[in-house]
Amino acid sequence: LSIRMTEGMLATRGEEAEVCDVIASTDGIVSSIVTRAGTPVVKPGDVVRKGQVLIRGAEQGADGEEIPVAARGRVVARCWQQVTVRIPLKETVSQETGRSETAYQLCTPWFCYPAQVDAPAYLTSQLYRTDTPVGGCFFPLWRRTLQYREVALSLAQRPEQQVRAEAEAAARKRLHAGLRGFRITDERVESRNGGDGYVYATAACEYPADLCLASDGTLSLPD
Repeated sequence: LSIRMTEGMLATRGEEAEVCDVIASTDGIVSSIVTRAGTPVVKPGDVVRKGQVLIRGAEQGADGEEIPVAARGRVVARCWQQVTVRIPLKETVSQETGRSETAYQLCTPWFCYPAQVDAPAYLTSQLYRTDTPVGGCFFPLWRRTLQYREVALSLAQRPEQQVRAEAEAAARKRLHAGLRGFRITDERVESRNGGDGYVYATAACEYPADLCLASDGTLSLPD
């Protein structure tokens, strides 16, 4: 008696919907392959692109007939990711002009009189509020002072090295947030003055990842 065993997840004639390939979830260079079902179509060292078939959902039976299967496996690859952020070299600063207007209200826990005050017609202003308790009343009462101080807005040049450091930190933070759960093996961050009023920082890294994604959109992991 001779028995031939083929490891995998074979699909019967009535289970055609389960047949699927394993495709790459992202770009990378293949490092290793473990095939549990199906036929691998890539090998270590191959460059693969997102959506490319890695393990085909078919196996060869004992009689040479091709049998459809739900491909399963693990294909680990070297992957790369990069993000770029930009930060302006100028920032908006405000400076008081010396002009101001003051309004007053009498307030209780239930209402204020007048209920609203008219703000001055300044283009931009800062509001300072002070509450002063009024004694001699049988209920809480305070005098509210509202001072509106006019401010002028202008653009000020920031130190380039400070902006570079801020941009590099922001790029690194965004890169790590996008790869949470992955082990980063190599990382670099660079920044430059774009000449258009912005500093550009690019953070790039290498990380190993399992590329396997079933063609039906589910993860394809070895049993």
